[in-house]
Amino acid sequence: MATSAQLPLCVYCGTSRPADQSRCPTCGKTWIDIRVGAAAAIPVAAAVGATIAAESGGGGIATTLPPAAAAAAPAAAGEEFLQDWDHWDEPEPPRRDRFRWVIPGVLALAVVVVYGLIFFGFLDTGSEATSTSTDDAAQPAVVAPTTTAAPTTTAAPTTAAAAPTTTAAPTTTLPPPPAVSSFSATGDPIALNQLPLKNKGIGPIAIGTEAAEAAGRLTASLGTAEASGFATEAHGLCAGDSGFWLQWGELTAVFSGSPETGTFVSYRYALPQGPATSHIDLRTLSGIRAGDSVADLEATYAQFTIAYEPIAGQDYFALYEGDQLLLWGPIGSMQSAGRIEGIFSPDACPAP
Repeated sequence: MATSAQLPLCVYCGTSRPADQSRCPTCGKTWIDIRVGAAAAIPVAAAVGATIAAESGGGGIATTLPPAAAAAAPAAAGEEFLQDWDHWDEPEPPRRDRFRWVIPGVLALAVVVVYGLIFFGFLDTGSEATSTSTDDAAQPAVVAPTTTAAPTTTAAPTTAAAAPTTTAAPTTTLPPPPAVSSFSATGDPIALNQLPLKNKGIGPIAIGTEAAEAAGRLTASLGTAEASGFATEAHGLCAGDSGFWLQWGELTAVFSGSPETGTFVSYRYALPQGPATSHIDLRTLSGIRAGDSVADLEATYAQFTIAYEPIAGQDYFALYEGDQLLLWGPIGSMQSAGRIEGIFSPDACPAP
């Protein structure tokens, strides 16, 4: 049986033990068998903390021995230790080493948790991105106004106002036009060849003569008038003026005012639109009659100015001496073959 100086030593407490024992009889740790070769030197220190330097292969092992192991360590070299280390049977580290990584681990975990809270916004770090400055904190919070639905607008009731009753303007009852029989012949009859159509009248009956006298002279010369009526703007009167007219065949004499106080103002000599009941053959001083051609008109009044103008779809001629209108009337066309359909004196209402 080997002596204690020849037995393997416990690397934890330095106790020697028999080879057939698997655990140290002192500290109970699992044996780690080490055999030191002949070249190895194992100086054993007598005091606590002596170091055993052993060489196995190419590496050295330094172990601090407790006082008891230092006393039992062999003082001479030449011992060979065989390492038969089963790493599955590695001895449990001392209790003081068990918790050597606990505190660093806890600190590391705390750092991870803190940064996680910062990353996900659960912790206010006071950074510029999330902090509120003093000026901002002083401002009142802006709350979006609650949108209230617009009140329903009830349409104003439709006022079914009845159309105002239109009171018809009072009918102005006009007196009947003067009867043709009310005009008696005045003076001696005038022959037709002595009643030329002139710029200022018919023969010796001048425009501006009193209505009763002019009508009496025409009645004496042409007989009783065939028709009578009220004169309007269509007969050459100015707007608002009143008058009457008397007709003898193709000749219509226009008067302003009443038969008692009116005035002979114009005449119109025109071919009848329908069958003629009588024929009054009158002509101008120069011999132009209704029915003559435009060529005859131009030849007769070559020294005068003749203008042609359509009015409301009807062609008209106008005979001027300088800028003074002498005679005018409707024509069939402005061509030379056009027929003269009427001869008129200037209207009582001058053209603007």
